[in-house]
Amino acid sequence: MAMELRHLDTLLAIAEQGSFTDAADALSTVQSNVSEQVRQLEEELGADLLVRGRRGATPTECGEVVLER
Repeated sequence: MAMELRHLDTLLAIAEQGSFTDAADALSTVQSNVSEQVRQLEEELGADLLVRGRRGATPTECGEVVLER
C-alpha cells in the first residue's frame, strides 16, 4: 500500500482538531474512516504517529516530523 494524500490530510485534521471525532466532522466523514486511515499510515511508516487518550489525540515526535513535511 502506498501513502496517499488523504492519509496526510487526515493526520493534519486530527492534529488541528485535537480528536478523531472532530477531525471526522471537519473532513465530512465518519470516525471509523479516520481511524482506518491513521492505522494505514502508521503501518506504512512503521511508527505510531498519535498518542490517543481520553481527551483526544496528539502527535508523537514522529507524528510531528511527518506533519512538518
